[in-house]
Amino acid sequence: MQGRTVTIKPLEAGGLKAAAALTPEEPEALGRLNWYLHTPYARAVGAWVKEELTGYALTIGHAHSAHGTDLVVPPHWMGEGVGTALLRALLAEMERNGATAQVVLAPTESLGFFERFGFRAEGDLIRYTGGRHVQAALQEVVSVAPEHWLGICHLDRRATGEDRSRWLREHDYLAKVWLELGRVRGFLLPLAGDGLIIADAPYIGLELQRWLLPVRDHITLPAGQEQVHAHLVKQGYVPEPHAVRLVRGAPLPWRPEMVYGW
Repeated sequence: MQGRTVTIKPLEAGGLKAAAALTPEEPEALGRLNWYLHTPYARAVGAWVKEELTGYALTIGHAHSAHGTDLVVPPHWMGEGVGTALLRALLAEMERNGATAQVVLAPTESLGFFERFGFRAEGDLIRYTGGRHVQAALQEVVSVAPEHWLGICHLDRRATGEDRSRWLREHDYLAKVWLELGRVRGFLLPLAGDGLIIADAPYIGLELQRWLLPVRDHITLPAGQEQVHAHLVKQGYVPEPHAVRLVRGAPLPWRPEMVYGW
């Protein structure tokens, strides 16, 4: 690290524009940073060398787990210990706050970095772009109502092994559920991640995708969904590797076959 001292401390409102400037290719970065700054269960920390902001990291805390969602270090600061300092600080804080498992989505080229901190790979995520969606048509899909949230949270726990109920409820705008005899068998939260879709059967997941794709130009889901992959390719969507799911700490009963959008 060539003798440099990296200082880690929380980002504050006055530093958000400088943080957003580290990723000029992402016009939504400032809005995302504001959300993390003003959400009680989220965390935004920065790394400074002297007076210069050299990187930042974002996390979301759930009941007994946490997700590291961003670790940003500009190219000219890589190899100087900034990313290491950020990740060490975040992992320590996650553990202090009771997160027995920590999850990140990382590019393949970063696997070695995260594995040094005890993360283990649990599967790839694929992003599909450029296709033409099929029109949604089935009447089983309805807008979310208050009585559906217990079923939504239950399905999410089955798929992820996590209690993410606070975060789920915050993304209820335009949410849909597949309702069958009063039972929630699938749900769509268009504003969660790239559009979160959890369902207990492929035909339900595929129908919920048809509600998402008119408002998104892409969809991300775990590798290995053969039926969904075949359908999307037939519609002209091009699959590309997006990230690797990595978990550290307590095992999570992850069920990717229930995930149709992430």
